Amino acid sequence: MSDVDSTGCRRTTAPEPGVALRAADLAGTLRGMVLDESGVLTHLRRGVLEYCILAMVDVEPLYGLEIARRLGEHDILLQSEGTLYPLLARLRRQGLVETSQVKSTSGPPRRYYALTAEGRTALATFRSTWSTFRNAVDSAMTGEQRS
Repeated sequence: MSDVDSTGCRRTTAPEPGVALRAADLAGTLRGMVLDESGVLTHLRRGVLEYCILAMVDVEPLYGLEIARRLGEHDILLQSEGTLYPLLARLRRQGLVETSQVKSTSGPPRRYYALTAEGRTALATFRSTWSTFRNAVDSAMTGEQRS
């Protein structure tokens, strides 16, 4: 049910009426699609989690465990702390957050994360785009027509 066009792109066509689809025909179409809730959430988190963190540290500097706790209040935002610290390190390397060490009364010093000017710009861009994107997804999912 697929052909390769002159540019080398694979084109999928509908089967002729009365011709049953085979599992092999669907394999290429479904490959890469996320079909379970866990996989969907993983993909959604990947796209927005860093902006949630940037928004949190825009309000006040926070240390890693506090960020994890706050994200954990929304059961679906953070799967595990193990994914948080590499993300925080990446945000720091990208210059979106800066860190400072602060002594703790209950243990080792804590690394606090605060938003940089570049981080504020990235967050502002995300915020200006998010509602339009969210509304478009909601509209597409409910079948509403744009007026």
